[in-house]
Amino acid sequence: MRSLNISIFLFISLVFLFFSSGVPWHEANFQYMYASNLLTHFSFGISEMLNDNLQMMGPSGLYYDVHNLANLLVAVPIAGVMNLLSLITGKDLDLLGKFSFSLTGIIWCTLSILFYFKTCLLFKVGKKVAYLSSLFLGFSTVVFQYSSLNYEGNLYLFASIGSFYFYKRYFLMKEVKSLFYLGLLLGISANSRDLAGIMILFYSLISLSHFLKKELPLRDFLYFLGGFLPLIFLFSYYNYLRTGSLFKLALIHGLEQKEWGSINPVNPFWEGLMGQLFSPGFSLFIYSPLLAISLVGMFKYKSKFTKESLVLILGTLMATLCVVAKIPNWMGFSGVGNRYTYTLIPLLFLGLPFILEENGVLKKGGLFFGSLGVLLQVSLSSINWKPLLISVMDSTDPHSAWTLEGSVWFLGLKEFFKRLLFIKSDIDLSMLSRASQYTSETFYSWWMRIVPMGGSLWMSLLVGGILLFGIIYFAKKAHKELNCDGVQSLK
Repeated sequence: MRSLNISIFLFISLVFLFFSSGVPWHEANFQYMYASNLLTHFSFGISEMLNDNLQMMGPSGLYYDVHNLANLLVAVPIAGVMNLLSLITGKDLDLLGKFSFSLTGIIWCTLSILFYFKTCLLFKVGKKVAYLSSLFLGFSTVVFQYSSLNYEGNLYLFASIGSFYFYKRYFLMKEVKSLFYLGLLLGISANSRDLAGIMILFYSLISLSHFLKKELPLRDFLYFLGGFLPLIFLFSYYNYLRTGSLFKLALIHGLEQKEWGSINPVNPFWEGLMGQLFSPGFSLFIYSPLLAISLVGMFKYKSKFTKESLVLILGTLMATLCVVAKIPNWMGFSGVGNRYTYTLIPLLFLGLPFILEENGVLKKGGLFFGSLGVLLQVSLSSINWKPLLISVMDSTDPHSAWTLEGSVWFLGLKEFFKRLLFIKSDIDLSMLSRASQYTSETFYSWWMRIVPMGGSLWMSLLVGGILLFGIIYFAKKAHKELNCDGVQSLK
């Protein structure tokens, strides 16, 4: 089973690497800078204001990243290696460090899919169905798009499905170390996105339920605290540096100071809620069309889930939708689809394998919508959708999210098919670097940037060919291992 897990990981990660742009998430450049500063000055803060949208001043007078610590800490070892190599070579390797950091989204998204696969096996789903469901999760949903971004939400994606895996594993096997890992992952989630507090609240409620029913001994719960508390102390310490209080979030501080109007909870509730669910521009179901079939499967096969599991998954989803609905930026601009809710997709996909084990209309619908999703994700990943998003964000029409022309997926598909038909694009690329202009006009991947950065087309195609060879090799290897006879192991 371990060999299969490795093959699946390498297959999916190589697909993501093939399509990755290599362009860092715009906020992650600041996090990389803060990581370098931490290594050289041993401080989470810096002395100058560089961007008032991405920094906040703490009580000490230093400026801090407005985001939580997880992504910054991921950048630390990369920045450390680059600093060391710079000392050895005498060259500035800042761009190489940022490029390397940009690829970390591949790791978190692939690990999330692997945790999803292992969770499906805990539900006693067949390995082949679990594998197919995992491929649909990776290649037919917006997880595909975010794998190429070192967005801190990827850490929440990883923590949300990983924590559920260890939660379920504990109650199936009474393995106390699973509670330690559950606590560790919930601690990571708290340090990634403030919205993770909703999921942590639901875990607290269901833990209380298990405790009252004497299903969770106090001794076992201490293992959970061993993983959870150190990271919560770190989270609180970082809050103290930024806000002067262990318990005040940077988000709350920003609202009190009236600094972040885009998250001030004044938006009409129904507008935000219906927009997240049904608007052409930002609906969960349009950017990940198979999600609707999966939710049908979750309700149809609700007997496969414990009551606590359903409360956790659906409660976290509904509470997140309601909170996000109240902020003016409920669309989650800067990413494809709604980046605030995409992190819960692996949990919401847990109904899919039960549908795929059927032989009826729902399975056919699932395969159709899954194929449609793959087409959409490959199309968007082949082009540079960022100028399309900018055109949507710059729209003066407040209801543009409810129009096709305000939809990145629709504009992206148009651009993709124009490319296939050799029709000249009318997208303005003048604001992009020469390398980004080249890849936007050819294939939007990091290995195509080799050409405008001084390499040859043959060198670029060689790198792409090596990646394709690796993809085919590990796809075949995973397929072969899936077909091997033997007792299925949960380990």
